[in-house]
Amino acid sequence: MESSRGSKAISPLSPIQPAPSFLLPPNPPYATLRSYIPNRPFLTFVPTLIASFPHRFYNLNHWVPFGVCYAMKRAGSKGVLESSSSSSKKTTRRQKKPPTSSLEELELPNSAMNKIQEVHDIARDVFSTATPGFVPSPLAEANLTKLLDTLKLEDFGLDASMPYFRADPQGHPKVTYVHFGDDSLNFSFGVFCLPQSAVIPLHDHLGMTVFSKILHGSMHVKSYDWVKTPNGKNRICREIDGAHFAKVRTNTIYDDSSKTTVLYPESGGNLHCFTAETACAVLDVMGPPYSSVEGRDCSYYGVCPSPRGVSRRITDELSDWLRKEHCTFNMNAVLVKPSTMT
Repeated sequence: MESSRGSKAISPLSPIQPAPSFLLPPNPPYATLRSYIPNRPFLTFVPTLIASFPHRFYNLNHWVPFGVCYAMKRAGSKGVLESSSSSSKKTTRRQKKPPTSSLEELELPNSAMNKIQEVHDIARDVFSTATPGFVPSPLAEANLTKLLDTLKLEDFGLDASMPYFRADPQGHPKVTYVHFGDDSLNFSFGVFCLPQSAVIPLHDHLGMTVFSKILHGSMHVKSYDWVKTPNGKNRICREIDGAHFAKVRTNTIYDDSSKTTVLYPESGGNLHCFTAETACAVLDVMGPPYSSVEGRDCSYYGVCPSPRGVSRRITDELSDWLRKEHCTFNMNAVLVKPSTMT
């Protein structure tokens, strides 16, 4: 497949063709990298997904690099993972996998891969110089939102009949994240699939710009921005016990007819939570991605009472006090790979 924008196209690997050496770390815990982008830096997707997206993909215990389109084949079964490195003398180990997390493969038709490539190419241009605090130019933002506004669930090879949009056998509405790729850690994009009543708790996007487009169904979105101190130092208002004062920016329901929304490092509802009114899916394109190495982890928050001594007049129906809290939220991960279908 060739990209009309001159990017490196997604290049599939046959099962017997070895992946380029720069893509594989020593003794990788998974085998058979199926596709990659040439010239992909060594540090790629999994560091972002595990270390930076603290949604606790517990069964991804090592960092393995990927490109925009990637896939891994589980080499073992029932938790036994085999290394694809023949030089390794380590024996396979049985990995304990909590029942709350899973890792799956999803095979996509070429038509979906074409659309994924198109999103990647435009997002790459938008976030080419992204650093913490980055805000794209109005023209770059318009180019990406114009494309995202046209997208539907089917464009990504997904449909509402898939199990990602149903509660598990125990009745738990588990969120599933289908990750399509990242580029040099400047940006990342993927689709969150939510069964009805599923919730992604209130969380922040430190120093990030995020484009969100509902692809299917409807969801309630509540978002906040931190209230800054009036002394000109642009600091977040803080009170005792770690409570932060925040203004409500969004408290409404979006559906697949809604336009793309954009949040910015310090405005537009940088903190938000999602609640699925129906089974739904939302595409997120974000940059720069979360990075624990750079001190930009994803943090979760809960609404708390006004701190002692604070006048109730300060807090109204359009504001809340938020406190960072430990969150046990985790979700399923899905890895995608191209198929031979057209």
